[in-house]
Amino acid sequence: MNMMGQPTVELDSFEQWICERPEWLQSVAEFLISNKRMPNDSELESFVALCEQEAKELTGKFTTISAGSLNNAAIKPQTRINKITNISGVNAIRMGSTLDFGGGNLTVIFGSNGSGKSSYSRLLKKICGSKAQEEILGNIFTDNQHPISADVEVCLNNQPPYTYSWLPNGSEDQNLKHVHIFDNKTAQIYMNKSEATYEPMRMRFISLLIKVCDKVYSILQSKKDLLTSHLPQLPVHLYSSSASDLINSLSAKTTIEFIDSKCTYTDTDDQERVQIEATLAKQDIPSLLKEIEATKSSLKVTGQYIDKLKELTSIKSLEFIVKAKHQATYKRKLAVVEANRVFSNSELEGVGQEVWISLWNKAKEYSEHIAYPNHNFPFTGEHANCVLCHQPLTDIAKARLNGFEDFIRSSLENDANLAERAKDQLLAPLKTCLTQGEWTLHLEKLKLNKELVDELFEQLNVLIETVLQTDSINELTVFNWDVISEAYERKLSTIEVEEQSLIAVNEDDSRKALEQKLKELKSSQWLYQNKSALVAERSRLITIAEFDKALKLCSTTALTRKKTELAVDELELKYIQRFEEELKKLGGTRIPIKPISVAKGKGKILFDLAIQGKVKDVQTHQVLSEGETRVVALAAFLADITGSGQNTPFIFDDPICSLDHVFEERVVERLIELSKERQVIIFTHRLSLIALVQDAGRKATEKAKCLNTNPTVNIHIENITRFRHETGIVSNSSIRNEKPTTALNKMLSTLIPKLENYVKAGDVENFEREAYNYCSEFRAQVEKCVEYILLNEVVLRFRRSLQTQGRLPTLAKIRIEDCDLIDDLMTRYSVFEHSQPFELHSQSPDFEVIKEDTQKLAQWIKDFKKRSLEETEVLN
Repeated sequence: MNMMGQPTVELDSFEQWICERPEWLQSVAEFLISNKRMPNDSELESFVALCEQEAKELTGKFTTISAGSLNNAAIKPQTRINKITNISGVNAIRMGSTLDFGGGNLTVIFGSNGSGKSSYSRLLKKICGSKAQEEILGNIFTDNQHPISADVEVCLNNQPPYTYSWLPNGSEDQNLKHVHIFDNKTAQIYMNKSEATYEPMRMRFISLLIKVCDKVYSILQSKKDLLTSHLPQLPVHLYSSSASDLINSLSAKTTIEFIDSKCTYTDTDDQERVQIEATLAKQDIPSLLKEIEATKSSLKVTGQYIDKLKELTSIKSLEFIVKAKHQATYKRKLAVVEANRVFSNSELEGVGQEVWISLWNKAKEYSEHIAYPNHNFPFTGEHANCVLCHQPLTDIAKARLNGFEDFIRSSLENDANLAERAKDQLLAPLKTCLTQGEWTLHLEKLKLNKELVDELFEQLNVLIETVLQTDSINELTVFNWDVISEAYERKLSTIEVEEQSLIAVNEDDSRKALEQKLKELKSSQWLYQNKSALVAERSRLITIAEFDKALKLCSTTALTRKKTELAVDELELKYIQRFEEELKKLGGTRIPIKPISVAKGKGKILFDLAIQGKVKDVQTHQVLSEGETRVVALAAFLADITGSGQNTPFIFDDPICSLDHVFEERVVERLIELSKERQVIIFTHRLSLIALVQDAGRKATEKAKCLNTNPTVNIHIENITRFRHETGIVSNSSIRNEKPTTALNKMLSTLIPKLENYVKAGDVENFEREAYNYCSEFRAQVEKCVEYILLNEVVLRFRRSLQTQGRLPTLAKIRIEDCDLIDDLMTRYSVFEHSQPFELHSQSPDFEVIKEDTQKLAQWIKDFKKRSLEETEVLN
């Protein structure tokens, strides 16, 4: 007892078995029970996440089933189809047609061949998702095609109905999925190896779990497949090395620390690798040693060049240059001041300044070497000319030139020249060393890239320009020789190591050891270069391991095993038992047929209908007659579908096709029996089936009266016909099912006024259609007059028995004019009840003729019933 004093419901053995499954699968089971449907895509992803969480041993929102929940969820509502409305685009069925199945539990849709029964059947199979569906075409006799659609009014548990709007590619109505239709195509399926459509509730539940497992497995596998390895291919020459050992041993259990320890590679290792490669690539070691010695000598020259430049660009050297430049500048300024004083009266500006002095020196050089080579400058002797303008020198000009020369020879000018020469002497070595060609020649030996070499050269030039322009040592920046020095030391070290390696090889046969060492160095280099890929591969392997664990949680082995166990008892044995019972009810006990089960894996079982006692290997269709085949297929269908225990409609399209009268009666009895539990809908073109159904219904009603119970069978008959190229037209079934007197009164009171209104309105199309249907109904009533009026129900079509008690004397009232009347009406109206060739399609009679014939027949019935035997004897 629980806290509320109510009995505690315990898990049954099957529910306990469910609770032993993985936690994520228990959550699926709880979802299926609570929602009574398969999960959608987003819900399926949530179950994928739960499965992954369980694989990673993480906490998730897992749920489980409660005791009795599965049995409660298996209870399905009673379903019935009230009607199909607004039919569009279905074969030749008239647009907007409605097919009403009435309020009874057994409905018969009657129509002649080509009236549209098969079209309605195809539509229902599409709506209900039958496994024997057929393609639905539009009306091929018109270019005006309409989209395929229909509305279905469905009722559950006698509650107010709802309307399901069906489209070919629309969503399914779950309540109609268990509506099943039996027709020729369905019969063919059941006569071959067929899988049971309905499984027992627990097997069906496991099937859903298997389906979810397969979907989750597929999603997980797709995710796993995306985890492709991006680890580079190990070069062939590194096989059987530490790199291959690491790759082969790499797994989800490999630690990051272990990868770090295997992926170290230093600059020293790289230098050693390069040296060993170079060593092993050469054969004439003595020549190589000579080459190395020459290279070392050349490199030492470069070192000397670098050292010289270091010295020239040191702070101390630059300080001397700055000071010398400062002295030269200072002394030049003094000389300029003196020049300004001496030549203050000069007619031109700038005399005595640096530019003027340069001009003076050039003129002197020209005069002493070319113009007056044997005389000092300035030459002011007789006939002397100016070396610049070539004009004869006047006494004033000669005095001026001599004054200029005295200035040039003065101490201040001399000091300025000496200071400037001292500065130039300090700069000369630097400018001589720092040329683009020599700089590039030496630094290229160090394997520095050209951009860096050019950049460093530019930096040194900028430094020299700064020296030439600054007056303070504080404004100078020290040139950084580290990059060049390190490159020099590295190059020298590499050469020396290579030299030592060659010496070792030359002195000792250690090539194999070097080769192995080189292989390991390259292996370490490859591991170092691909460390991030190795770490990523480890992460991938960890994720794959988690996916593999999750995939194992999706295994359906236990589910399949359990379903197979249930299948043996709940499906196989019970299906065979139901088949034998159905075959017996249908009168087929003499047919030597029995289902043979064939296991197909995952708890699926196929059934093959085999002939019992055969000595030759033959197929059933080679032995059974068409009628026997029909009965066997019907038994297999009923055995399969009734196994669901669901109260859903059965639909039969010509169920007694090819059957003799004995099988017909047994089939009708079975359909009547089925209608006591669920809705049964029958499509037929056989009037005999209607008669059998009505007779069986009458017997059931009489039996109910005797037992003082409510009638269990309520029969509704609907008639459909075709008009020109349109089919599925519902005629007035209530009139056709009435006896002649009642039917003719309704026709005169209801249908005749309706036709008259069409005539008055000039509505030719509606009049023709309704008049055609009217004439068909009238022809049926003329036939009934023969059975019910002339023959007084002694003989009725399709009724097996003759009833003569109290009925035979009435036959004596028949006269020849009665026969003439019936014969005339039957002849003129037969074209409206029976199919005619299209080219002989007749037009409806004139309205007045229809009205007159109806009134005439109604009056004849009244007169015939009043007629006495004595009147007939007198006339005869």
